[in-house]
Amino acid sequence: MTDPGSDVRVPITYATHSASQATAQLAHIVPLLAEQFPLRNLHWRPPVTMQTLRPLKRSSGSSGMDSVPALRTIQNLNVELIPLATHLPNQHNVQILERAPCVHIFFVTCDDIDVYRAQVRNEIRHWLATLRKHIPNDFDHLSTIRSDEQDKAGTALPPEHLIVLLPPPSSGVFTASSATSSGKSAMGRFYTMNKGTVLEKLRADFNSSAKEHVLALSKLPTSSKDNDPALWIDIIAHIKTCTLASVGRVLDMQDRVVSMYDESTKGVNWTLSGSITRKEFVIQTLEGLGLLHDVLHIYDTVETHLERCIADGRTPFVPGGNEPGDDSLMLLGPLRKPYLSLMASNRLSLFDIQCYLYARRSTVHAALGEVVQVMQMTPAFIASVTRMLRPHRHLLAQAFLEAWSFSVALDAVEQCQAWLVEAQGETDDVKTTHAFHAAKAELLELAVRQLISIGLQSGHLPRVEPFQFVASDSLSMFAPDARITRKELVEAMAHRHVFESQLCNVIHRTLLAAVLCQQTPRTLRLKYLLACFHMSRSSFHHAHALWDELLAHPALPYSAVLYGPTHSQYLACLQAEHLAHGDVWIQALVAAIQAISTLRAQPLSPQPMDEMSLLTWLADESDNQHTYATLVGYNGCRVHVRSIRADRDGAHTFLDIDLFSYLPKPLSVDAVHIWVANYRQVQLQFSASAHTLEPGLNRLRLVCMTSAVGYFHLQATQIQFRRVLLESIVQSAASLSTLADAQQLEYRRHRICIPADGAALQMHVSMPRVMSLQDARSVELHLDSGRDPLEEATISVSAHGDVRLKLDEDPCLACDNGETSVSRTESGSLLLQHLPARTSCTMALPVSYMPRTPYIELSIVVYFQRNGYDCSVHRTLRAPLHLPFSINIQDFFRLHHLLSKLSLETTAGTHVRVCTPQVTASEEGPVSIQVPVQSVPLRMRPREASTFLLQFQYKYLGTRRAANPPFALSIVYRTAADEAQGLALYYLSLLLAQTPSWMDGDQQLLQRALCECLEHATFDVGSTPMYEAKYWRDTLFRWGWPQESQRSIQVLELVRGVFARLEDPSMDAMLIPTTAPSHVQQNAAQQHAWEASQKCLQWRTLTLPLDVPFVDAVNSVSILAPERSHISLGEPIDITIDVTISLVWSQASDDDDVSTVLQYNILTDFDNWLVWGNKKGMWEIPAQQLESHHTIHATLLPVRTGWLLYPRIRIAPIGPAARPFRCETYMRQADQGIYVVSSSHPDTYWVDLRPVEIATH
Repeated sequence: MTDPGSDVRVPITYATHSASQATAQLAHIVPLLAEQFPLRNLHWRPPVTMQTLRPLKRSSGSSGMDSVPALRTIQNLNVELIPLATHLPNQHNVQILERAPCVHIFFVTCDDIDVYRAQVRNEIRHWLATLRKHIPNDFDHLSTIRSDEQDKAGTALPPEHLIVLLPPPSSGVFTASSATSSGKSAMGRFYTMNKGTVLEKLRADFNSSAKEHVLALSKLPTSSKDNDPALWIDIIAHIKTCTLASVGRVLDMQDRVVSMYDESTKGVNWTLSGSITRKEFVIQTLEGLGLLHDVLHIYDTVETHLERCIADGRTPFVPGGNEPGDDSLMLLGPLRKPYLSLMASNRLSLFDIQCYLYARRSTVHAALGEVVQVMQMTPAFIASVTRMLRPHRHLLAQAFLEAWSFSVALDAVEQCQAWLVEAQGETDDVKTTHAFHAAKAELLELAVRQLISIGLQSGHLPRVEPFQFVASDSLSMFAPDARITRKELVEAMAHRHVFESQLCNVIHRTLLAAVLCQQTPRTLRLKYLLACFHMSRSSFHHAHALWDELLAHPALPYSAVLYGPTHSQYLACLQAEHLAHGDVWIQALVAAIQAISTLRAQPLSPQPMDEMSLLTWLADESDNQHTYATLVGYNGCRVHVRSIRADRDGAHTFLDIDLFSYLPKPLSVDAVHIWVANYRQVQLQFSASAHTLEPGLNRLRLVCMTSAVGYFHLQATQIQFRRVLLESIVQSAASLSTLADAQQLEYRRHRICIPADGAALQMHVSMPRVMSLQDARSVELHLDSGRDPLEEATISVSAHGDVRLKLDEDPCLACDNGETSVSRTESGSLLLQHLPARTSCTMALPVSYMPRTPYIELSIVVYFQRNGYDCSVHRTLRAPLHLPFSINIQDFFRLHHLLSKLSLETTAGTHVRVCTPQVTASEEGPVSIQVPVQSVPLRMRPREASTFLLQFQYKYLGTRRAANPPFALSIVYRTAADEAQGLALYYLSLLLAQTPSWMDGDQQLLQRALCECLEHATFDVGSTPMYEAKYWRDTLFRWGWPQESQRSIQVLELVRGVFARLEDPSMDAMLIPTTAPSHVQQNAAQQHAWEASQKCLQWRTLTLPLDVPFVDAVNSVSILAPERSHISLGEPIDITIDVTISLVWSQASDDDDVSTVLQYNILTDFDNWLVWGNKKGMWEIPAQQLESHHTIHATLLPVRTGWLLYPRIRIAPIGPAARPFRCETYMRQADQGIYVVSSSHPDTYWVDLRPVEIATH
């Protein structure tokens, strides 16, 4: 784009003296000097007295901020060298910057001092005298005193001049000697030496004390090729100084003209046009200098004056806009209207002034490269002018404001686009391009609005939304004789098809720009407008495609203005296309109602749709299609739970709610459902039957069949209107992004307390009290029907972890009622039938695989019907798997009996009471057993061991077993928790002599709570169960009982009484009678507590198979030695070893006719004894001989003193055998030995240490 001041050229005049040599030299030097232009980087500081320029300031020194204007930098200043004789200073049709020479230059070509004195000096003086004629007379009427210096010439613009001495053409180099004459005589040389050089004479004659006017060019370039810029540095610097001084004087005079005129703003002769005209001269100068920011500042001051004048009303303006062609003015680019002439004659209208200021400011912004800013300020300019002209629209042509706004907007788009392409060239600044498209989209949308307004005035568009945004009275207010002149708008007003074509074209252009700059709201707005335009033309196919695009856009719900109308128009489009049926129609209605719900949550959002009609249409179509339509997130009805505590009546739980309907009319619904859930995600459904919801507050009571207890939060609501399900999902903590938000929601959301129901269906799992390790493992499921019978219930059981249940076997059922039965269904569930009220049953669930884990965890769901309602109970139950003790058996074989050491060791954390183990033997078996006599059961704490001795022997001597007899070891025990629970329930039965006034099931709650509290009871001293008030307050809180209620007070009194008796250390569970005493049979409550106590005190029985092992040979060893108290060291002693071998404990088999060969070996301990005699030998035992005796003789020699045990004997079979041969040897007297003492006299031994060969010789 073109700089407004780029064509301005500041003149510099030049001249020389009349010598022919000087004229030739001038023709050579002027082109070389012109090559050094334009002038660059001129730094100018305005004087303090200038009022027109921007008040830019800088810091002066360290004293602070002084009122010193900041420097202005003139980047480039075009200069034109012209002969002084051709300069015309007073052509007033040319701006002053091109008429006022910034400097006058006189070139001197003279190296003879006499010639200089005689001719050149006089011509220079004449040249200086003629410079006054070349000063413009624009400011002759002003005083010349504006600064510290006085202009001696008496002119407003004193000329700046320079005298440049050129080197002589012969040498081309200026030296001191070249400026002197070469006299031939000695006297001539003497005179020449005293006259000085030409340069010195020039400086003496024409330099002043303040300024230096005389310069010298050191070397004269011969052509452009050797025109070194370094030669011109000094001259160019002086030219810059002179130029700044001249330009400063021009601006100073122009500023003074403006200031003097504006000082009389209250005078009768002052006009805004006159002020603007005078400022325009300053603006022209500033534009020529490239100081465009100061130009914008001046236009800002002009606008300020304009607003002040309009507000004061002292300077009346005609509105304007009624001249032909005003509606189609092109304000950017060359101006068609002679604004300066109108300004000079004071015939500018208010419309013209604002158009002129906008055009000039836009041109300056464009010159600064601020094209986008031009586009961004255009909508505000259009709004300002239309707001100013709207009260005078009766003087304007029809649709003048729309046509003018349309023209300005399109002109700004086209011209700014051309400027941007010119400025960027082949480069593309992404940020600038994005901002350009954004501003372009805004201007084009403004043009679209003008076209729509023209269409309304022409009757081409219906006066409906979104087109009806023009006041109806403004359509008839216009000058009947005036006409707009923009050709395409005239044709559009006359012909509908032209209008529609133009509107579609501009909308598509706007859409493209909005898409390129990613303006989603504007894109949605334009697509909506285009779709409505197609609807008005009955082009429903094109409109349908646009509605689909809009509804699929993810940003549409965030546009409150378009969200509802888009759905409304889409429904109208479907109706117009005869598509108001089927799934498409149902989906459109559902989306429209959901849009209403979204807009309802936003305050002051428009509601363009009739919600009642939409619900009725949706219900009708759902009935026709025989399908249900679900609206998730519907907020047309708000539910508030009236009380934090639900009411329970037997198996029924009631919930009172306030349902506020936002619908304008009553709505008859079929049902109202509410879902609540607890932290374990147990979900309950409360329901109410058909009801008519009135607008506003409705109070309903909902019911639920449940045995659940605890605190629940509202999860969802559902209102069933025929086949339409209106659902509202309450926000959950899992849907929030941060933990803080989730905690805040958990704290704020409403909770519902469902009281505990002790008489409801209850269940728990446990290991069997009588358990045999020989049988398949099982888990017992205990089910209590509660107050209502279970005619038929389906029980689904699933195990957690690695536990595997046998789903193909029917469980074993234990129940007092003979009609109750349980069977396995095809799906693996259990079918329980005919369980009466208040009856318990126990089902043993077989387990195929049970890992070595401390607990088993089962998920159990019971499905049944109560009073026509489908009910279900979900539980996740745990039961301990580990045994309370470990069992270890160690066998000791003897010749005729077997001793078994039975050790019981309790596991960590387990307290049990164990009875004496019992072993059951078969009467037909050959082996009998003797067990310890029954004694008082033992208390065993963790990691304690108790040992029992069992003795087995044959009933008849001389027999052997072919197989093990079936023995069963039974251990009877109960845990400390069993005894503590039984004792607590026994005390409770004593305290229930008078039945408390509690509800059905309260006693069951209390008994279960006592058992849960004592689950970890121990036998430790000092660990007596204590009453903890906080624990029982929390228990009442879980039950949903108010702390101050009579029920809570009675329960706490009973609990305190039970724990007060438990603190008595003298009371033991063993002292509780096994039959109910008379004082606990006064009422049913006592009897119930007594029975529960006896169940807890039932002994547990663990039965495991006990095998009597086989051993092939039992060897009894006895050593016969002299009856001496001691022997001396080294003294030999003779012993006899008596061995009895018994084969009684071996297993009878088919190979009993084979003899047995055994080998004995005296195990020599060389640290104690030396053995002489038969230390190793063999015995052969004939077949069928069950017992044999053998004797071994040996001599022992002690090798150390002290108590020495006799050597041991090992007996083992010889040779390979068909089966493993087990042989067990024991000493009859394991501690046999003798004392060895030192001898009384020394022993002498001789040892020959010579080699063998020498010793033999």
